[in-house]
Amino acid sequence: MKLWVDDIRRPPDASWAWARTNAEAIEILRGGDVTEASLDHDMGLHDEDPDAPGATERIALDRAGHANGLDLVAWMCEHRVIPQTIEIHSWNRDGAHRMAKLFEMHGHRAHVRPYGRRST
Repeated sequence: MKLWVDDIRRPPDASWAWARTNAEAIEILRGGDVTEASLDHDMGLHDEDPDAPGATERIALDRAGHANGLDLVAWMCEHRVIPQTIEIHSWNRDGAHRMAKLFEMHGHRAHVRPYGRRST
C-alpha cells in the first residue's frame, strides 16, 4: 500500500491511500501494509475543502501544539513503522530536511522532492 500524507493536496493518483492528519496516517501505518509513503511537513488545513480555488497553494502555519510532519516521523521512528520507500514532498524546505534528518538518525533514507516536481 502507498500512503500519501497531506492535509490539502490530493495524492498523485488513486493508487495512494490519503491521510489528511497525522492521526489518520498513524491508523493506516499501524495496519502494517504500507510499503511506500510520501509525507508533507506543514499540516493543519484538513478542515478546508481541498477542491476550493487555490487550496493546493495554501500553507498551514505552525502553531504551538499543532502537529506537523516531523511529529509523524518521530512517531514512525519510535514505533519502528518505516515503509520501504519514503519521500517527503513538502514545500517547506527546512521542515522537509528536518524530517529526512530524523529518518537518517534512525538508519533510514528519505528522498526530499518538493510537491510539483514529481515525474509523471
